[in-house]
Amino acid sequence: MDRTNRNGMRKAVFGIFTAAILMSGCGGGGSDSGGTTALLFPATLTDIQTNIFSPKCMSCHQPGQEGVVNTQPTVAVPDSVPLDLSTKAAAYDSLVGPDGMGRKSVQSRCGVNDDQHCGLRVAPGDPDSSYIIHKFENTDISFATDPMPRNATPLSQDEINVIRQWIQDGALNN
Repeated sequence: MDRTNRNGMRKAVFGIFTAAILMSGCGGGGSDSGGTTALLFPATLTDIQTNIFSPKCMSCHQPGQEGVVNTQPTVAVPDSVPLDLSTKAAAYDSLVGPDGMGRKSVQSRCGVNDDQHCGLRVAPGDPDSSYIIHKFENTDISFATDPMPRNATPLSQDEINVIRQWIQDGALNN
């Protein structure tokens, strides 16, 4: 092979190699969470409490209000507690529980029987199985319940994505 052909071959290989390197750096989205979009704010319980629960949920989900009174434990769901989102500590206990395994929802009528509860309010590591996500995304599987927040502007998908990421990350008390 003469020198001209070798130089042409080197340039072609270099071009292909350079293109491969440039393409491998694309498409990550820059999110630490592994997703393709940046989050609206950090996916911590502290930030969720400040930006979502306190301003958008607490008017109903605090002691003495309808969202707590109507989520009292029932005989059908003995391990559950009222849904209190008034403080970060109350929210964590109401959603995840002291063992970090998730609290059962008191909503029922999710299955064939009227007394079959709707699963965990938060299933750490699994946002698609978390009842709170179904309530926010209006994909609730129970009968005769309202999406949340009730009679208010729904959460944006960006806000829901933060909650999804917090759950995906293990629903930590952070």
